[in-house]
Amino acid sequence: MEISDSNYPHTMAQAYADLAIQGSKDLLAAQKANAQRTSTGISDLRKALETFQAALDKFTGAGGGAVAHTASVSDTSLAKATAAAGAAPGSYTFFVEQLASNHQLASGALAA
Repeated sequence: MEISDSNYPHTMAQAYADLAIQGSKDLLAAQKANAQRTSTGISDLRKALETFQAALDKFTGAGGGAVAHTASVSDTSLAKATAAAGAAPGSYTFFVEQLASNHQLASGALAA
């Protein structure tokens, strides 16, 4: 291309402008690719966590599962405790006013 060409100033200006913004274009392309990788990673993590949650629900779910509800008492000679599969988790306190005795009293016939 000759300097005397009428398109020369326009062509040169376009070439310099393209060079001036090429770095910004490259940076934008790299940021876009990074954002896409991040989005894909977050999506994959979400799917993995949902799969884990579903497996955990089967593991601990009511009506089955490996984690059982348990009940315990501080003195097993005084009381016995059991928990059903649907028992609500928590800590419960009971107050015993009087223990039952191990003997039986008989009474006479009751009046009519």
